[in-house]
Formats: sequence, C-alpha cells, structure tokens
Amino acid sequence: MVEVLSEASNGVVEYSVPIPDECGCSAVFSPSISGHDYIVAAWGDGSFYTFNLAEKVWMTLGLTPRCVGNDQQRLVYDDLGLPEFGVAEGEVSSEYHWNLKRAVSWRMSNEYLRRYLWLRGARGVRVFYYSVQLPDIPDVRALMGEKSQVVLKPAEGVAWYELDIREHKGGLLLQLWASVEAVRPELCPEQTADGIHGPEMLNR
Repeated sequence: MVEVLSEASNGVVEYSVPIPDECGCSAVFSPSISGHDYIVAAWGDGSFYTFNLAEKVWMTLGLTPRCVGNDQQRLVYDDLGLPEFGVAEGEVSSEYHWNLKRAVSWRMSNEYLRRYLWLRGARGVRVFYYSVQLPDIPDVRALMGEKSQVVLKPAEGVAWYELDIREHKGGLLLQLWASVEAVRPELCPEQTADGIHGPEMLNR
C-alpha cells in the first residue's frame, strides 16, 4: 500500500519550468510524483499541458521515440531491436481552460511495462482523484453526523485513500483521493512457438 500522493487531484509531474534567475538554478531539479518515479510525464501551467513517456522508462527498455504529426500529434515508442512497433503511445499535448480541450490517453504494452517494473524492482501504482456533487440525502448525511464537513481515512494501516464530504452549493460535494497498487513487478510468460495456435488446417 502507498499513502495518498499529493498530485492525485492534479495529475501532473510539474507545473512549470524552473525560473532561470542564476547559473545552476536547476542543478537539483528532479521531477517526481511525491518522490516516486513516473511512467508518463505530464507538465502543465493551467492553460496548456504536455505529455511524454518518462526518459528513464524508454531508455531503460531501449525504445526509440517517433512523432506522428499533422492533426494527431502523437508520440510513439518502438523497440527497433526486435522490431516491435507501438510499444507505448499517446497524445503529446492539449490546451486547458477549466478542463482539458480533449481527452488525453496513453497506452503501453503490458509486457514492456512489467519488464520495466521488474528491472527497477518497483510496483505500478495508480493515483487518482474523483469528485461528484450529490444531493443532500440522509445516507450521506449519516456519515457526516452533525458536521458541515468530514474527512475520512482508513482506521488502520496505510492511509491509501482520503474521502472529503462537505456542504457545497445546496448539496454535498464528495471528493476522493487514492493511491492503489495496480501492477506488480512480475514478468509476463515468455512466448514460444509451442504456445501459438493457428487455423485448424495448419494443425493437420
């Protein structure tokens, strides 16, 4: 279990580039998610967001990036040593004004993701934030007691989630921050010719 990470509600590794006031001002600049490594780097300044696979990830796996331009503007990472194409890919950027201009998604081969985690001796953790405006209903009020706001966390063990319920705009605003282990550092089974199943006619 991992405690709730502070970036859960924002989803970015960094908000802005370091301000260049003097020589060496970026000597200790080390982007992270609450001190942990990340798979996809997300940078934003409130009006524009950009995304790419973390350098440590694609260099560890020996991947080669290429950019698909025009209207798509996607980054694709290939393993040219095999070759294996489209190991990881996703949108490069998106504008932001109260919400993202378009949905941004990244995907990565399960085999390569698990190999990276195995090489690093690390676990894959999903960090997320969820919010919803609810009507003022008795079932939720029962959790709040007589208070206008409550913050709930696990009674024992690691505080892997934080639930905030408060009065808001004539109803109740529910917000949830959580960090959940999603992928363990276990390699995928190695594929062999014995595991390939072809059409019936090829098996005769």
